Amino acid sequence: MIGADILHDVNELPEFPAIPPRSQLYSLEPLGVGTGLVESLTSYIARLAEAHSLKLSTFVSKVLAPLSTFTGVAGVGGRYDVLRHLGSSLNGAGSTSAECVRILESLTLRMPLHDLTLRFTTGWLSDRALISTNQRWCPQCLNEWKRCGATVYYPLLWQLQVVQSCPVHQTLLESHCPGCGARHRPLGKHLLLGRCPACGGWLGVDGGTINEGGDDDNVREAREFIAHQCQTLIAGAATLESRKSRAWSQNIEYLVRHCGRRTAHRLSQDLGIDHDTIKCWITTHHVPTLPSGLMVAYAFDLNLVDLLSQPLAGEVKLVRSLKAPQVASLFRRRLKRHDVKTIEAILTEAAEHPADPPLSLMAVCKKAGCHQTFAARKFPELAQKIISRRQTYVRIHKQQREFFTGLITKSVASQLAASGQYPSHRRMSRALPSRISLREVAAKKAWLELLEEWGWKRGMNESVN
Repeated sequence: MIGADILHDVNELPEFPAIPPRSQLYSLEPLGVGTGLVESLTSYIARLAEAHSLKLSTFVSKVLAPLSTFTGVAGVGGRYDVLRHLGSSLNGAGSTSAECVRILESLTLRMPLHDLTLRFTTGWLSDRALISTNQRWCPQCLNEWKRCGATVYYPLLWQLQVVQSCPVHQTLLESHCPGCGARHRPLGKHLLLGRCPACGGWLGVDGGTINEGGDDDNVREAREFIAHQCQTLIAGAATLESRKSRAWSQNIEYLVRHCGRRTAHRLSQDLGIDHDTIKCWITTHHVPTLPSGLMVAYAFDLNLVDLLSQPLAGEVKLVRSLKAPQVASLFRRRLKRHDVKTIEAILTEAAEHPADPPLSLMAVCKKAGCHQTFAARKFPELAQKIISRRQTYVRIHKQQREFFTGLITKSVASQLAASGQYPSHRRMSRALPSRISLREVAAKKAWLELLEEWGWKRGMNESVN
C-alpha cells in the first residue's frame, strides 16, 4: 500500500515546463527595428563585442570567422579581411551579409537579424551605389543619445551612399573625426561606437554643420527629400517585401506616355540621363539603382516605395527640375575628366623604362590618376606590355624563391641529420627560418626528396645514430 501511495503521489506531480534553448552569446536586442533608424548590422556586431568585453577584432576573428563556411568572412589577415575591406558589405544585400546574419542568429538565437541589412532591396534595387565604404554619423544624434543616457549606435540609414543629411536634425552627416580628421570603416579593427578608432575622441559635436546646401535652397530641399525617402524606404522594408509585383518598368513607361514626355528622349532630357537607360528600364525590366529611383521620385514628387511596387494612375506632372548641377550631383556622380596625354606619357614611361621591380598596371594607373580598365581600353598595347613585364618578373621571382626555399630546406634537414636527429616535420618546422613554412610546396617537396634519397621513411622517430 505504501508503494501504491508513492506511485499515486508521483503521478500527481506537476509537469515542469521545457527549458528553452540557450544561446552561446548574449541575445542582445537590436535597436530601432521596424523604424527608419534601425540599427545596422556592423553596429550590432560592435555592441555585441562590447557586451562580451572583447575587442572587435578579437570577436570577429575568434568568434565569427571560425564558424563561417564562406571565404568572404575571414579573420584578421585573411584573404578577404572583413575588418578592413568588407565591413560595409555586411550592411548590404550580398552573400557576405547573409553569411554573417546566419552566424549571428545561430549564436544569439535572435531572429531575424536580416532586418539590420538591406536584404529587402534584392530584386527591387541594384546593389550599385548603395552602401558607403566609410562610416558616417550625425554628430547631433550622438550628443543627444549621450546626454540622455541612451545607447549609442549607428543606424543603417547613415550607411546609404546617397544620404548626406540627418532627417531628424537636418545636419550634414560627417565622415571625418573632428579631432584628428581620420576616417574609419563601419567595422574598423579598433571600433568603439561614438568614438574615433584612431585617436579615441568623441565624434559628437554640438550644433554640427547645418544642411543649408550653400546658397541654393533647392539643394537643401533635395537633401531633405533624399533623407526622408530613404528613411521611409527602410521603415517600409516589410511592406516592400510583402508586395510581389514590381512596377518600375510599367511606371517609367507610364511617365513617358501620359505625362507630356511622349518619348524616352524627352524624359531623359528632363532627368539628365542617357535615353538608352530609359529604354532599358522599360523593355528589359532592369531594376534601378537607389539614386536613380530617388531621382525619378524627386522630379515627379512621388513616393519611392510606391514607384517601385504600385502602378501609377491619374495625372502626374514634372514638379522639380534636375538641370541645376548642384542638385543633379546629389543623384548621380559627375564624370571624371582624364588628361589623356598625361596618362599616355606615364604608361609609355612604365612600358619602355620599367622600374625595378616593374610596377603592376594597377600601380601605374594609380600614379596616373585613372582606373586600369580605362587605361586598358584606351591604350591596349601599352597596358599589355606593362602587364607582360610584371607577369615575367613575378614568374622569375617565384622560381627563384622556390629554388632557394628547397635549398634552405635541404640544408636544415642535413644539419639535423648531422647532429643525430631525425628531420621530422616538427623539428623541421622549428628549425626553418620564419619566412619559410614546411607547408609550402617547394619546401615539402625538397624535404621528402631528401628523405627518399637517404632511404628514410616519413614518420620515423628514432635517432640517426
